[in-house]
Amino acid sequence: MVKQSKKMKGRKRGTRRNKLTPLIIGKIHAVGCGHCQILAPIWTHMKSDINKISMNNIEIDFIEMEQSEIPTKTSRFRKKYPKSVVPEVQQGYPTIFKGYGNKIYYYDQNYKDEAAMKTWMLTIPTTGGCGDAKCGLSI
Repeated sequence: MVKQSKKMKGRKRGTRRNKLTPLIIGKIHAVGCGHCQILAPIWTHMKSDINKISMNNIEIDFIEMEQSEIPTKTSRFRKKYPKSVVPEVQQGYPTIFKGYGNKIYYYDQNYKDEAAMKTWMLTIPTTGGCGDAKCGLSI
């Protein structure tokens, strides 16, 4: 009979805990930004819809950063996702992004089009630098 170490007790031999690569969906916004205020209810509704979707083998994390919180939240982001690139503001506020693996992709379409934005967010990027909704695997 083979003795199991304390680490192996309760687990089958030869199995490993698989840590999922999270799909990070986020926005960076500013308090006094009119575009950000327009996006707020759309974002809340979309986030609620996405949280209801059952995702096979995909963990989804939402991140929101207000302009004054960027230094603090960037530090937390680096600790939570050490292998990911930290998102940055792109051409003003709001900045909508998704991260998968070690890449960040920015949404550059109409942020008022909830359906298009949701489709883009739920598209897992494949290898390469493509950041639009036509690239990757839809969930």
